[in-house]
Amino acid sequence: MNDILNEIGASEKYILYCKFSQQAHAGHHSTGYYRSGLGTKKEFGEFISPEDWITPISCIWWFIATATNKFQEKILRPKIS
Repeated sequence: MNDILNEIGASEKYILYCKFSQQAHAGHHSTGYYRSGLGTKKEFGEFISPEDWITPISCIWWFIATATNKFQEKILRPKIS
């Protein structure tokens, strides 16, 4: 994934890929959203705040904008010969 992001000039997005991979694979970072405390002080629930949505939504926006730009470059703009 790092090579792909480098190729499209978005190497700074690799850290987000790592963060979202933890979500997909139930890593330590993501389990904190659903569990608070350890042992007998464990609390289960959802501990997601509105601020936690900023990163995923900004990534989705970036993906849509990037795909739209690529679509325009490849399909909508006529090739000059």
